Parts: sequence; structure tokens; C-alpha cells
Amino acid sequence: MQLTQSMATMPARRALADLASNGVSVVARLSAGVVLFVAVGRFLGPQGFGEFVFSMAVGSLLAFFCGLGFNQQVLREVAANPAKAQDIADALASARLLLSLCVFAASAVVAASIGGLGWVVCLFTLALMCDGAVEFLFALMKAKGRYEIEARFATLSSLGHFAFVGLVAYFSRNLLSIAAAFCFSRMVQLLMATIVLRTRLALPRLNSKAAVVASEIRAGWAYAFDAGLQVAASQLDTILVRMLLGAPAAGIYQAGMRVVVGFQNFSVVAGNVFVPRLTRSAQDRDAWQAVCRQSQRLYLVLACAGGLAVWALGWFVTRYGYGVEFASLQDLWPWLAALMALRMLGASYGIQLTALGAQSFRSLVNLAMLLGIVVLILAAAHLGWGVMGVVAAMCVGSFFVLWAYRMRARRLGETR
Repeated sequence: MQLTQSMATMPARRALADLASNGVSVVARLSAGVVLFVAVGRFLGPQGFGEFVFSMAVGSLLAFFCGLGFNQQVLREVAANPAKAQDIADALASARLLLSLCVFAASAVVAASIGGLGWVVCLFTLALMCDGAVEFLFALMKAKGRYEIEARFATLSSLGHFAFVGLVAYFSRNLLSIAAAFCFSRMVQLLMATIVLRTRLALPRLNSKAAVVASEIRAGWAYAFDAGLQVAASQLDTILVRMLLGAPAAGIYQAGMRVVVGFQNFSVVAGNVFVPRLTRSAQDRDAWQAVCRQSQRLYLVLACAGGLAVWALGWFVTRYGYGVEFASLQDLWPWLAALMALRMLGASYGIQLTALGAQSFRSLVNLAMLLGIVVLILAAAHLGWGVMGVVAAMCVGSFFVLWAYRMRARRLGETR
């Protein structure tokens, strides 16, 4: 009974405080990130922006192999085993460094072989590797309930990133220059994060025991598979659109999706706050249900508010942000609003499955969704439905994930 009260009353207020702290960082990232992409789209036009997002999508797929879902693994494992927090961090940090060196070496070899767009992909890969390393360090803080530091850091670093890359984009209007600026900014951000956190956190130490590192990687295979499928699902669509419909279509598609992804960051905030709480309350039925209700209400608000915001503000972003070259984006906003709401609702059940350790089920669902989306996008391209058909395919996939997550989470929740 005591645990139930502690999880349902006092932590509810603490959750709001953590959400506020975490929310500041996301608002900063949302504002700076969305405005930056809108500016780059306006400067490069649909063709250049299509190549920009295509290169970033390929870089994201490569950068994933540096992390393999370590951030979610840290959030859950450290919360579940506080006494082993340092050992877990050391092993995963060592694995991340080794994998990062291999991925970057491979991307540099490929870039040197093909030249041109290959160097843009290489720069984005390095930038996203640095960004992932920063997120990993802050995941350690979140797992220990420390959210306020990231809020301050993310606000300043996001504004700095926006200003620097935005100025380079404005003056150069060149894809390679923008990619280089993006990469340099993320490298500086990683350096600053290390300096800031070393006085507040026992930074991970390199673990030279290969067996220990390999053991942690094997223990987190479900996290890696699930995270990999999520990355593939969020990037493969852009790659397919670029290959099937051309760079201008990819530019139009991602111009809208970037706004959706920006708002979707609030889902990540809620997950960072509630996954540790759900994990700690998993052994008490009443406490579990209390925390579930808190998270469900929040995600419902995010789904409704986010969907309405995307729909209502879409015309403004198109007209005054991207410009007349992106006029065809106007017809996509209702579909994008629906996609935004479906993803938020699906995430509300996804965090419950993560807290219960049901990563294998999530992986199977995301694999089925990914395969289904690929088939639907190919069909939409064949039927001549264009970008709207691609967005509709993404909506169908997100609805399937919502349905599957909800059924499984309710079934597992009844056994608490």
C-alpha cells in the first residue's frame, strides 16, 4: 500500500517537475530543429532539400549501428539495477566507442570510393554519431532521475546549432557546406556535454574486458532490434521516396515529416520520464495502474494537441516557411496530423511494454509494420498516388502498431 501511495501521489508531482525540466529541452530542440530544417528547405528548394534529407536518412541508418538501442537499455537497466549502474554504463560506453570507430571507418571508405554525395553521407554519419553519444550520456542522467541539467544544456546547444548551421546555409546554399557545418556543430556539442557532465556524473570508463562488453550487447539484443526497426521505419521511407519518386518528392515529403517528427519529440520526453517509473512500479499492481493512468492521460493530450497543431499550423509553415516551391505540401497536412496522433497513442502503450521487458514483442510488431510499409509504398508508387500515398501508408502502419501494442499491454497489465 505504501508503494502504491508513493507512486500515485508524490511521484505524480515529481513527474510533472521532471516533464517540465525535460520539456524545456524538447521545446528548444523542437523550435531550433524545425526552424532550421524549414530554413534549409527554403534555401535549397525541393531538389536540394530532397538530397539533404536522403543523405541524412542514410547517415541515420549507419549511425544506428553505433548505439544499438543502448539509450533505452540504460534507462530500464539502471532503473531496475541501481547498484550495477556504473558497470552497465562502462560496458555500453565501451561497446559504443568500438562500434563508432568501425562505422565511421566504413562510411569514410565508401565516401572516398563514390565521392560526391558519399562525402555528405559520411559527414552526416559522423554528426549523428556525436549526437547519439550525447543522448547516451544524458540517458545515464535520466535513469538516475536527473533531468534539469539536460534542459539547460539542450536549450543553449540547440540555439547555437541553429545559429551556426543556419548562417552557413544562408550564405553558402551548398549541400556539402551545410553537412560540414552540421557535423562540426555536433562535434562541439559532444565536447561540451562531456565537460558539463564530468563534474556531475561519474562518466563511463572504458572496459577492456571483451567478454563483459559482449555480454551487455547480447543482453540488449531486443533493445537493439527494436531500436533498429524504429530507425529503419523512420528513415527507409525517405530513401524509398527518393529512389521511386525522385529528390523533389523526397524534399516535399520530408518537409512535412520534419514537423511531425519535431512534435513527436514530446513523446520521447514522456517516455524518458515514465519508463523508469513504470519499471519500478511493475511489481505492484495498484502502483502500476496508477502510473499507467498518469502516462495515458499525458499521451492522449499530446496526441490531440500535436495533431491539431500540425493540421492548424501546416498552411502557415508552407506559405511563410518553405515557400511557394513547396505548395503541394498543403494537401498533406491532414494526413500528417493523423499520423502524428496515431504515433503518439502507439507510444503510450509502447513505454508500458518497454517497462515490462516485452522488447521482443515490440520488435516483431515493428518488423511487421516495416515490411507492410515497404509493400504499401511500393504499391502507392506503382499506382501513381505520389507522396500522399506514402503518407497514407505510414498512417496504416502506425495504426497497426497502436492496435498491437494496446492489445499486448492490456493483456500483460492484467497479470500485474
